[in-house]
Amino acid sequence: MKYALPIIAVLLVSCGEIKGMKGSGIGQMRELSQLQISTSDSLTFDSICASLTKKSQKLTAALPNSLNFDVQEKDCDGKTVTFASQQVRVENGGSGGYQYRRTDTSSLFIFPNVETQDSGFMQAICSGSATTMPVLKSADEAVWISAAGVNSTDCPGAVGETCVLVESGSREGTTNNFRIHSREFVRFNLQATSGKYGYFTHRKAYTANNCDSGKNTESIATMR
Repeated sequence: MKYALPIIAVLLVSCGEIKGMKGSGIGQMRELSQLQISTSDSLTFDSICASLTKKSQKLTAALPNSLNFDVQEKDCDGKTVTFASQQVRVENGGSGGYQYRRTDTSSLFIFPNVETQDSGFMQAICSGSATTMPVLKSADEAVWISAAGVNSTDCPGAVGETCVLVESGSREGTTNNFRIHSREFVRFNLQATSGKYGYFTHRKAYTANNCDSGKNTESIATMR
């Protein structure tokens, strides 16, 4: 398996102080200690990358019919602002990237990156050589990706599918400490015979971006 520094599409810039939030992990401080990727995570990453590669090959040959997601969004105060079924289409965004757009408005989906081995948060993990976590998106942005620590509340289990947790943090001043500002759970279908093979079927993100201290937004999309 090969690794390299990934480009993480879900990274968001923190704004102001972010206090810890119970159960979310947002606001936690982490030291930039490079740790070897576990054997368990390596096997999970291999399986995900294989599914993304196969999906990318199919997308190159022909784009799929419209896909349907159940979507829920909550604002910084926990108020539901969106709860609906949304139909999306896949389009080639260029540079090896495919993206979702809503069919009714042509606007980008809340999670626009279709995720392939060439584009998205698994990109360089699938094609590079890094063997430690976290990885640095820049000097001031660190990202942790793992299949460990995923709970069924944020990422419900499904047969033939697996979840990963993506946590992103910003450097505190000139220290080697990073404060977590976004936390995302992504579940991929890994059944080679399924029409959903390589697609994320459930995605849930918490982020403190644009929220007052101690608050965060929440976005969920589940494929039907």
